[in-house]
Amino acid sequence: MIDENKFSKIMLGAVIFMLIGVTSAYGLYYNNFSPLNDSTHVENQNKNPYPVIPYNAFSMIKKDLVSILGEGIEGEGVSDDTRYIDYENQEWFFLNANVRFYYGRYTRIYKNVLTFDANDKTNLYSNMKETLGEPLSTNFESDESLQKAFWIKDSVSYELVSKDKSLVLESRLAYYENPNNYEMGERPTIIQRINTDINNDGDVDAILLIGSKSSYTSLEYKNLYLLIGNSKGAYVTNFPTESDGGSNPQMFIIENNEEQNHEILTESDHYYIKSYNKFTFDGKNIENIYISEFDPRQEKEEGNHN
Repeated sequence: MIDENKFSKIMLGAVIFMLIGVTSAYGLYYNNFSPLNDSTHVENQNKNPYPVIPYNAFSMIKKDLVSILGEGIEGEGVSDDTRYIDYENQEWFFLNANVRFYYGRYTRIYKNVLTFDANDKTNLYSNMKETLGEPLSTNFESDESLQKAFWIKDSVSYELVSKDKSLVLESRLAYYENPNNYEMGERPTIIQRINTDINNDGDVDAILLIGSKSSYTSLEYKNLYLLIGNSKGAYVTNFPTESDGGSNPQMFIIENNEEQNHEILTESDHYYIKSYNKFTFDGKNIENIYISEFDPRQEKEEGNHN
């Protein structure tokens, strides 16, 4: 009979030998593969595209921005051109940039100018589309010496300009100029804009979700408005009182297969609940056809499963 201690030593040696063999084989097998390429898209999904949300930054005064980003290099602060704070090597849209924040006489932050390495042009344009969606206008796919792209997203306008080996992005709140003097409160802001033929008449409509805030530094909108403009004119409507305003408003175009038309869906946060409004446009009138705290898209999906 084999001694138990001797048997244990034999078994332990066999296990160790087997592990060494398996590990070696595993290493040899996978070392034959080329290194995996870095996936910028996957990495970006787990990162923030900017160190401070632009809408939040443009709703701050200087000291609040400094409390988030730290002390920067300040200008003299005696004129519009010198009221700024500089930050070097910040990451915006997943690329390094030198950033200058401008503030007004009451230290309100109102815009920033980001300077990128000109060699990052293709990556920056791609990353901005990934973050902001397709631009409202662009000639970045052309070979022109002066290239521009323009977005409006979450109340902020972005203008990207590439010229003479420079790559500059300017951002600010997307204030609506209100040429028709609609009753829209102070500082009406374009929250989002979608260009599409909403009523299938062959005419492209500019659909604007507009908001007004009770104060410059408020993150919540007091009132919301829907404006639709085309070659025939401009049409505007208020939101119902019970579902007006809110924070983080969003706008979507959804297709109604039953009616064979498109509808405009808006969403905004009201503390612990959301507010949804749905509108139709027949070319002359904007009609609100849905008001609820429930997302109609989910209700439709649940109905299809029943």
